[in-house]
Amino acid sequence: MTGMRIEEGAMIGRCRMGPLLGSGSMGVVHEAYHTTLEMRVAIKFLSPPPVGSVREEWIARFRREARLAARVNHPGVVRVLDMGEEYQHPYIVMEFVAGRTLETLIEERGRFDEHLALRVVGQIARGLQAAHGAGVVHRDLKPSNILVAPDGSMKIADLGLARDPHAAAITRPSGMVGTPHYMAPESLEAGTDPDHRVDLYALGVLLYRLVYGRLPFRGSLHQVLAGHIQGTPDWTLPDGVVLSSGTLYLIRRLMEKWPVRRLSTAMEVIQACRELLARLNERKALEDRRASAASSSTRSRFAKSLRERLRASGRSAEGTEIVHATSRERILAGLLLVLLVGSALRSCQGRHEPKGGATHPGPASGEAIRPLPDPPRSEEGFVGAEMRPTRLHDHRRDSLPFQEGRAL
Repeated sequence: MTGMRIEEGAMIGRCRMGPLLGSGSMGVVHEAYHTTLEMRVAIKFLSPPPVGSVREEWIARFRREARLAARVNHPGVVRVLDMGEEYQHPYIVMEFVAGRTLETLIEERGRFDEHLALRVVGQIARGLQAAHGAGVVHRDLKPSNILVAPDGSMKIADLGLARDPHAAAITRPSGMVGTPHYMAPESLEAGTDPDHRVDLYALGVLLYRLVYGRLPFRGSLHQVLAGHIQGTPDWTLPDGVVLSSGTLYLIRRLMEKWPVRRLSTAMEVIQACRELLARLNERKALEDRRASAASSSTRSRFAKSLRERLRASGRSAEGTEIVHATSRERILAGLLLVLLVGSALRSCQGRHEPKGGATHPGPASGEAIRPLPDPPRSEEGFVGAEMRPTRLHDHRRDSLPFQEGRAL
């Protein structure tokens, strides 16, 4: 191991070194395997101090990071498992978190919806509450220091600039501690002693970036620092973005220039996020109920219109009831017609038969049938002839409307 170059497979304490995970202002982080605990871990090594700085101060800050982080036992904060020094390089062994940083997710998504942003900030605030309760101030809270586990949980990492309020301050040679885009105004003033409220200011900047999709102050370093000290963020919402007044008020309170006007504890942030999420859920449920009622009303109107149109066309809404009833009526009508016709035929047949059971004398056996003689004709033909109906045609008197004695 030469300088900060660490070979994979090398043993550092009880850990077998793995690939490089990342680097920051305070050091580099490697993945490793803890042979005693038999688990994956992350090892952070102290970077070489910048020119003009005192090595002992940097080492003291690094060791203090381990001691302060070890005080915090919370699922929202990366745990510190061990610390040591190898080849004059101090290191700490931390919990390994599989996943990505919040910075990576922001770069991919660009902007978070209000509901998701409040959930993220609420989770981070719970980790801050645990850290502040242990007397730890992060002082460099930013998305790249927030690890996102595969299950979506947030963990605060890299307490490299963490400060114990009861210990003497150790700052960079420039006197500036933190990342410019997330630094509270009091952190930029010489001779001040910032407290835990600098983390709340950074949390407000983070919430602004999540819902707006941009940082409140951009430009050169001088422009960014001037914006935090005396500038006003651009509160104009992007096109198509809707933000509740409660969330906007929370951002304003967290980004107050004067610490005394800022929210004072992380618990207040947690409660505010919880209340805002409850309101958003109620509003969403109300909108869903209204949409469901409107959809139900539309379906009812459509069904009513369909029934009316089907009724007008002789069909029911079910499509079979009226059609089947009409078919039965037709069948019954057909049967009734057949019965009437049959009755009429039987009646006619009865009238054709002679009264008293007499029958026409038929020809004798073997006697040839002789044709009937022609009726007498006159010179005037049938018109002037007086004719009377024979017995064979007597049934016509009962069925045909003619007058007795009138010529046919």
